[in-house]
Amino acid sequence: MLKQKWKRISATLLIFVMVFALASCGGDDGGSSESEELVVGTYSEGSNCIMDPQMTSSYGDWQYVNQMYDTIVTTDFDGETIKDALAESWEVSDDGMTYTFHLKDGIKFHSGKALTSEDVRWTWERWRTESGTCYSYYLDFVDTIETPDEKTVVVNMSKPDNNFLVNMTVPVASIMNKDAIEQAEADNKVYGVEVVDGTGPFKLEEYVASDYLKMTRNDDYTWGSSIFENQGPAHISGIKVRFVPEPGTRQMEFEAGNIDVLGNGCVFANELDGLLEKGDYTLEEYNPPYPVFLMFQTERVPDKAVRQACNMAIDRDEIINTVMGGHCEAMYTGLPEGYKWNWKEGKDYYKYDLEAAGKLLEDNGYKLESDGYRYKDGEKLSMEISYCDSDEDAKTAELFQAQMKKIGIDVIVNTSTADFWDRIGGDGDNDFDVLIMGTYINSAEDMLQEYMYSKNMPAPNRSKWSDPEVDKLLAEARSTTDETRRMECYEEIQKVAAEEAIWVPLYSKNGWSVLNNRVKGYKAHPTIMEGEPKFLDVSK
Repeated sequence: MLKQKWKRISATLLIFVMVFALASCGGDDGGSSESEELVVGTYSEGSNCIMDPQMTSSYGDWQYVNQMYDTIVTTDFDGETIKDALAESWEVSDDGMTYTFHLKDGIKFHSGKALTSEDVRWTWERWRTESGTCYSYYLDFVDTIETPDEKTVVVNMSKPDNNFLVNMTVPVASIMNKDAIEQAEADNKVYGVEVVDGTGPFKLEEYVASDYLKMTRNDDYTWGSSIFENQGPAHISGIKVRFVPEPGTRQMEFEAGNIDVLGNGCVFANELDGLLEKGDYTLEEYNPPYPVFLMFQTERVPDKAVRQACNMAIDRDEIINTVMGGHCEAMYTGLPEGYKWNWKEGKDYYKYDLEAAGKLLEDNGYKLESDGYRYKDGEKLSMEISYCDSDEDAKTAELFQAQMKKIGIDVIVNTSTADFWDRIGGDGDNDFDVLIMGTYINSAEDMLQEYMYSKNMPAPNRSKWSDPEVDKLLAEARSTTDETRRMECYEEIQKVAAEEAIWVPLYSKNGWSVLNNRVKGYKAHPTIMEGEPKFLDVSK
């Protein structure tokens, strides 16, 4: 009797388990689950994530911000066309002096509060007035912001801004909830770490520093951009971002099936082919404008002739072939080749010429001694190169060291990456000689204004170089409606950058993610940080 009763119970349990399993697998949808969590691996240490959009310039942080917040507009997958986000429509006056945005219906923050035009106004006012906000110069030409009703935002400009709309697509421009920020402060909590209240398709669930960050699906989300097939809610139940800074461990976890997506920067160019041969994986490669360059701290490397000699002695082909395996395009000026505002004549400004580089140094008093290095007034010509925690950057630093030795410059590679951001930032007084930098650009200003504008010192303009005339040219290029004049401004700015040799342009880098074959619907976005769009169309 006991055996028979147990058999009946077992059969009932088995039927329940089978029914539950079928339900959780989405029934007859071909095996695609709408309840699974997507696990994303990242190279970041994740020790200090900040999810207050305006208070971080970290691409890693912006990836998470992009999932938990929305901007008022976004770009399509072509990286250029402005499309709807929180705003369903907008108008720009003929003179470029007024932008009117109309918000979608039914948008709510994660806390349940309805989004209104006042939230947009408050967000942008905080961004441009509060100390410590990043990229506040995006709003330099904004005069006043009006909210004639709860669904309408009117932005009045002091002068036209060619980049206003595209700048409003960047995660730093995400719209925030004033009440949540003030309540977090009242509760003695850190907004952006302990509390996040956005309008995005995923909510912050848990952040464990240096281990993982979990986001859960926002089931109320139905206002996604029309660039996605699915406007919400997301198919996946959530996202778990695992912080795995050690490359070998990261790849091992991916191959074991414990990570679904290795995001941009997680697989180095020279490892891509080998990884793809190991399993049924998908490579999502895209072509953002992503300049990679060497930046000089001009107070530490003050002699322009030395900086110019470095430009003459750089062997881009060796760096590109060794480090990137062809997953990039050589870059010679302040903007990538083929980019609309590129100074085309700049390609030949510095030709690879070791003899000319050596002569320039010799003519400026740097004499070659028997040890193979140059000296001036008894002091060796030496500089230190720093880089973030990347195998590609580490190899680039080694190659720069070897290439500069050919003209007698002693380059020391600083392999300390843990304190990298502290040293190179303003608080660290831009403590470097030469720095390997890379940046996504949505506009010419994302390169030229970020790294040449006096207002952006000490960061992101870490070079300690600025010029009032360049500031004027930057402002004019950004505001003129005459495209011919705009091109002239950009060309002149790039000429100054070349003559002053504040950088050594290297290449414009492709981006890529590697996906486990379980992942469906992933499409890289060329101008969203690290190529990761909102995961609305992704399923497992």
